[in-house]
Amino acid sequence: MNAYRVVLPFALFTLLLAGCAGSSSVTDVGESVDHLEDLVTHLGRQGYILRPTGLTVPFSLADIGYEYRVLGERIRIYEFSSTEMAERAVDEFILDSSGGGTSSVFQHGAMMVAYAGRSPSLQLTLANKLGPAIY
Repeated sequence: MNAYRVVLPFALFTLLLAGCAGSSSVTDVGESVDHLEDLVTHLGRQGYILRPTGLTVPFSLADIGYEYRVLGERIRIYEFSSTEMAERAVDEFILDSSGGGTSSVFQHGAMMVAYAGRSPSLQLTLANKLGPAIY
């Protein structure tokens, strides 16, 4: 009888965790994030509130980058005219910010995202949609 008291709660907890882990990947499937608006909308659907800071951040290869606050941390999203320009920008960005505190840089198509924060769940959400962090 004591074994059931230990095993049953553990089994229920394991099923609950498995259900939570599976649900986020299901919501990610099929939703394309090719533009800044797509990514902001996707993050909102995942429960993240992005607050525009009002800052537009120029970057040498992008016309403009948009800065947001999420979970009290900074995220900048840049759009480029092509995938090749975004790839070059990532290389340049990493060189410019070496040791500068940016914790994650993602590139997806013609978009680059620089997330200066440490939320594992947000980093995982970004990686699920944009691919693994480059830096």
